[in-house]
Amino acid sequence: MKLEQGLVDAAKKYGMRFVGPNCIGLISVPSGMALPFPKMKKNVNMGVVSLLSQSGGVGMSIINTMSSNGIGLNKFASIGNSLNICGEDLLEYLIEDETTKIILMYLESIQQGRKLMELAEKSPKPIMVFKSNCYSTAAKIAASHTASLSSNDAVVDTAFKQAGITRVRSETELLNYMKAFHLPLLRGKRIAIISRSGGHAIISADSCERFGFQLAELPQEFLNSIEKEFKAGVVKLTNPLDLGDLFDLNIFERIVTDTLKMDIVDGVVFLHTSLSTTEHEGTKDLFNRLSKCCEGAGKPVAAYLAIPPDEFPDINDGLKIPIFTNIVEMFKHLQNITDNQQEF
Repeated sequence: MKLEQGLVDAAKKYGMRFVGPNCIGLISVPSGMALPFPKMKKNVNMGVVSLLSQSGGVGMSIINTMSSNGIGLNKFASIGNSLNICGEDLLEYLIEDETTKIILMYLESIQQGRKLMELAEKSPKPIMVFKSNCYSTAAKIAASHTASLSSNDAVVDTAFKQAGITRVRSETELLNYMKAFHLPLLRGKRIAIISRSGGHAIISADSCERFGFQLAELPQEFLNSIEKEFKAGVVKLTNPLDLGDLFDLNIFERIVTDTLKMDIVDGVVFLHTSLSTTEHEGTKDLFNRLSKCCEGAGKPVAAYLAIPPDEFPDINDGLKIPIFTNIVEMFKHLQNITDNQQEF
């Protein structure tokens, strides 16, 4: 197009660089810069995740998903048609950016494949890519959307694996990976499961074995101290810890804290079910205290919460630990991160 070529020529003449065109714009949360043309709410918290997207709409939906799940944003760039600056240029910048710790990319095409792979192989930061435009029907739409050319999906998949790029195929999978990457790395496979529900404890035990984790053998003295707090005294504790007979939420924090201190435990899975809206404030307070006590532990605490959807944003707001809403997916992504942590 003549107009596009005019932009390229003008930028070259005056030594300028630009992102786009055909894009929403840029966001830098640390500096307070927000340039997207759609009106935005002030619901984006400061975080360590930066996002590059070839689609402004997909990029904004990912940001909204992050925000509603308590995951902060660092920087965002809507790449558009990439006439002057391409996604690989911006990736190189984010790899060197001190405040970015995790990088996400939504790609419909790969413009400089060799550069992308070389950057990913050398990156000390995890890179996740949501690559679409995999089949013929999508390719026709993408060509008119951002002038994107489809890539052979099998080649893309293999190249990503070789370069250490984590490929995701949905926003849900992307969200779970982001949560897992926010946790401290597991140094071993020994897990302690602490659950308010016996059923959730069983699902977790199955998932623990399925994904290659081990149930840590907790000291009997520790188990006896918890059993003393029970009302009915009918549950004999083991790992997983079934705390269905325990209704004092304040004790839950102590149990998690004491478990984290054990050398035989590499990480904790905490499963909580909020029984009714009357427990909302108590659950919110519990997760706020858990978030603080886990900060300096140096071990991951993967938390699952079953609660009415309308209560979730309030409890999740400002937490330092990510909350999962699917137990099996939580273990799956913990396993993926653990098995590939040497790459990052």
